[in-house]
Amino acid sequence: MSYTGDLTTLLTLGFYVLAIFYVIFSVILYYHWMQYAVDARVRNLSLAVYFLATIPLLGLVGVMIFVA
Repeated sequence: MSYTGDLTTLLTLGFYVLAIFYVIFSVILYYHWMQYAVDARVRNLSLAVYFLATIPLLGLVGVMIFVA
């Protein structure tokens, strides 16, 4: 296997590990927001901003890794 193949495999594995950490962090964050938030409107806005900002970034990282 060439060096490029090894690097691609490592990048792919790194992306999957990053995606797993993102899911775990998001579930914990969601739980805490739902349990401890005082204002429902602010809670929903915060959740929307978080997911609308981070999901495209994670997608962009995935595209960059799989295209490289």
